[in-house]
Amino acid sequence: MVGLIDCDNFFVSCERVIDPSLEGKPLVVLSNNDGCVVARSGEVKKMGVPMGIPFFKIRNLVDSGQILALSCNNQLYSELSHRLMRFIGENAKEQEVYSVDECFVSLVGVAQPVEFMRMLRSAIWERFHLPVSVGIAGTKTLAKVAAYYAKHFPGYRGVACIDSEAKREKALAQLPVGEVWGLGRKHQKRLEALGCVYASDFAALPQLEIPKIFSSGVLATYLELKGTRCLPFAKSKPPQSIFSSRSLPVESNDFALLREIVATFVANCHGKLRAAGGKCARIAIVLETNRFKLRAPQQHEHFEMDFERPTDDILTLTSAASRLLRLHVRPECLYKRVGVGLSQLVYTPTTISIFDTSDSDRSQRLNEALDGIRSTFGKSTITVASRNSRTMESLSRAERRSEIPGDGFPDIDKKSFPPSRFS
Repeated sequence: MVGLIDCDNFFVSCERVIDPSLEGKPLVVLSNNDGCVVARSGEVKKMGVPMGIPFFKIRNLVDSGQILALSCNNQLYSELSHRLMRFIGENAKEQEVYSVDECFVSLVGVAQPVEFMRMLRSAIWERFHLPVSVGIAGTKTLAKVAAYYAKHFPGYRGVACIDSEAKREKALAQLPVGEVWGLGRKHQKRLEALGCVYASDFAALPQLEIPKIFSSGVLATYLELKGTRCLPFAKSKPPQSIFSSRSLPVESNDFALLREIVATFVANCHGKLRAAGGKCARIAIVLETNRFKLRAPQQHEHFEMDFERPTDDILTLTSAASRLLRLHVRPECLYKRVGVGLSQLVYTPTTISIFDTSDSDRSQRLNEALDGIRSTFGKSTITVASRNSRTMESLSRAERRSEIPGDGFPDIDKKSFPPSRFS
């Protein structure tokens, strides 16, 4: 058996973790540039607000107080996701993290899978205060089907299991074909043209006809819906690039402030780089103004710098990012979004040139010290001196580790970190 754990309205749920007063209130989370809705609470869904709608189309609902809107806080979501997935992995025989808010777990050898997943679901709520829906079945695709019912029908109490042919047939007969994992809207119109309105209609098509009409991926979905396991657990791969960015609360051309922000993003990327065990050969910064202010000076560019050899030294990375910023920032521009990216990552030992003048031992000792501090006190506890923590506090509603549940750190008063609402 395979289990799927899917967080409910993940971004919204994360916001409610650090601000419980948001519970039960209509809430949306906006994209990085505050352009559109990327997450909705259940209350907003009932109001008929669609996913992806441009923010200006619901601005009247926000201004009238009917809906609360928050800027995307990727650092918070990433941190909570990391802790949640690690916790699940510690309690499962095998795990595949599929996305930031869902993962598959192997239930092979589990005598009572439904009871086990109910206990795990309760443990997730007690530890993280995150609501999740759980699907259990013999294949990944059927587990996704089961999770759909667990999420949309309260009678399942958050856990649905397809463990018989009768349940499989009943589940597929009531599931719109556009809701099938691996099909979705991409194939929905073509399937409806073939008379496939529900998943059961698709599963009833002759198997030999599927490869003639669709790709091999759709054939795998077809077979999984019929109970044949075709999608094994994927092995995790190290990241090929790392990026950290966000929109600024207030547009600015203050070089000192921009340098502090860039230093913070470098520190975020450095922590991820060290956690992955890699080094980078290229760093880039992103500078973006508000593209909607057409009369204002515009800049939407990214600038790169290559290193002579891959590095994971935070001082080297920060110095390079600051140099890029100094060379390319334009004083006449008010910047809305800033970001830092690391690419050309390597995960094998690098050869040190005899002409290399850097102090590799010092860098290694510094990295080990930073790793220890981050592990004990949180990933944003320490960074380079160019950062001003009071200034940067306004950029994140949950930057320090102790503000987020899941690692045994004591909770603090969340009221001291209120979310940034639109008014």
